[in-house]
Amino acid sequence: MKHTPDIASRWPPEWINARDDGFRVYFGNDATIQVDGDLLTCKCTRQSTGVVYFFVFFMPCLIASCWFGIEDVRERVAFTFFGMFAGGAAFALIFAMMRSHETRGDYIVADRKEQVATLPRHDRSFDYDQLVALQRLAGKKRYSEVCNDVDLNLLVAEGDDVVRYHIMRRPETDCATAIAEHLGVPLVRTYCPTGWYLSSDRTKA
Repeated sequence: MKHTPDIASRWPPEWINARDDGFRVYFGNDATIQVDGDLLTCKCTRQSTGVVYFFVFFMPCLIASCWFGIEDVRERVAFTFFGMFAGGAAFALIFAMMRSHETRGDYIVADRKEQVATLPRHDRSFDYDQLVALQRLAGKKRYSEVCNDVDLNLLVAEGDDVVRYHIMRRPETDCATAIAEHLGVPLVRTYCPTGWYLSSDRTKA
C-alpha cells in the first residue's frame, strides 16, 4: 500500500506511534547539523557540562552567603548544611536528566548514498523508500494544555501501517528543512486540532 505525505496532516490521525513515547520530557533547541558528503548527522549537543561549571561557581557563593550572611550560629550552620545538601541534590538531578538525554545518541543519521535513515534513539534503520514524510507538529501536550509545543517526527511505512517516530522537540526551521531535503521527503507543517494532542495517534486522541 502506497502512502502519500499528506497523511502527516490528516485528522483524525491515520498513523500509529512508535513504542518509545517518553521522549517529550527532554529538552529542545540542542540539535546541530553535520554534513559530510552524502552523510547527514543531526547531533545532540552536550549541554550538561555547563551545569557542572555553574555548580562549581554557584555552590561556593551559596555557602559563603549562608555562612557570612547569617548572624545566629545555629541558623548559620543549619542553612549552610541544608543549602549544600539541597543545592547538590538539585544539580545532581538536573545533570542526570541531561546526561540521560545526551547518551541516547544522535537524533537522526541520513546516508543518501546508501539510501538509509537511522534513528539511534529508537535503534531503528529504514530504507529511503519507506519514508513517507517529515512532520513538524505544533500543539498541546496531553497533560499540559496551557502552552503549545512543537515536535519533529518521521513517518515511516511499515507494512500496511504508517508508524510515527519522534526525532526531537522544538526543532529549528533550518534544521528540519535540512533533514527533509537530505531524506528526500516533504516537510509537512501541521497543527493539532481541538481535542487532539502531540502524542495522539490512530489508537487514542
